[in-house]
Amino acid sequence: MKNFLVLSLVVLSVISTAQARSLHPETFTRSASLLTWDFDPSSRLAEVDILEGSIRVNAVTKVVKLTLQYPFPCPIGMICMQVIENEVIELPLTEVKRDGCGVVVYTAQKDKRPVDGALTEIIVRDNSRSVCEIIYPAMTTLEYNVRFYNRMTRDEVVQNSYLTAEKLSNL
Repeated sequence: MKNFLVLSLVVLSVISTAQARSLHPETFTRSASLLTWDFDPSSRLAEVDILEGSIRVNAVTKVVKLTLQYPFPCPIGMICMQVIENEVIELPLTEVKRDGCGVVVYTAQKDKRPVDGALTEIIVRDNSRSVCEIIYPAMTTLEYNVRFYNRMTRDEVVQNSYLTAEKLSNL
């Protein structure tokens, strides 16, 4: 009986001091800082002076989040607060697949065209796990696509933007 008590105390002390990895959903978020961005000339983002950005992919909560930071516009000769604006484009993750080279492709999209909105899509390619001998522009490449119907010209507008980022890593 005495041995059982000692053994149980030892087991409890080991369990209480063990460092367990958190099961919080953000634990599984992979993120990277943007390196370059080339927005479609017809996109409103092409006119904005972007300072930096990041991409976050969470396969557990099924969310892809593109964050762009740009300075608050201040007219010349005026004194303005230096506020950095964030634009967050958050889309539900709809597909995760691996191509023949081992590149993991995350596709996130939201279709609001039935209610006079746009089809917004972000495709993230994690090239860091590629086994093919291909030179990629960056460890992570992104496509940001927007499609909507222009009622004035009666045609569909397609805006394709391309971004590159560092290697996706866990937070």
